[in-house]
Amino acid sequence: MELLSFLRQKVDHISIFGHTHPFVTGPSVGDFESLKILNQSRQYIIEGFNSPFMIRKP
Repeated sequence: MELLSFLRQKVDHISIFGHTHPFVTGPSVGDFESLKILNQSRQYIIEGFNSPFMIRKP
């Protein structure tokens, strides 16, 4: 079972402030999917040793 699917079944509300990527890849489809599933407007990503950047719900 996917982690986000599991959390939706077990938790009424959860927010993710941000997360990391070990390498510079840019936001993934899954990153934007998590915004939609969690009903968040934005989230921060830190890639490698670079400064955090924000992604927003399309």
